[in-house]
Amino acid sequence: MWYNRKVILFLMKKNIIVFITVLILILSIIYVNINIVQKKKLEVDAFNKGFTSYNKSNLMGVEVITLINKAISNNEKYGVKRDENGFYIDDENKIEIIVIFNEKSYQMERIDAVGIESFIEYFGSVNFECTSVKYHESGKISEMTFLAKNF
Repeated sequence: MWYNRKVILFLMKKNIIVFITVLILILSIIYVNINIVQKKKLEVDAFNKGFTSYNKSNLMGVEVITLINKAISNNEKYGVKRDENGFYIDDENKIEIIVIFNEKSYQMERIDAVGIESFIEYFGSVNFECTSVKYHESGKISEMTFLAKNF
């Protein structure tokens, strides 16, 4: 009888140690996953912060060009591919800037192809308003649209 108690206590201790080890392992995995999610959120927030500062109603044309250059630089940095017409193909890292004046939409690639200097010459002092911001599933900004207010 005394022998059985020793065996039972040994087995209980063993089960408790196994349970605690499994619990520590599960908690460690949860902790690591939470840190990964938080890190990604901070990266997305930092990324978006560089673009959301342009989400306003009184923006000069030269600021829109700065944003276009920033978006093109981002797309090139992340290797976003272009189609045969030179437009960036949808990608999780793609940012698109669209400018509307005279009720026509112009993608940033078209403005870049025509010439940034020409845009600055004609629209540098024009006021623009950010009318729309769209996001990728990841939370990163994917598209911003600007409307010329006093063209």
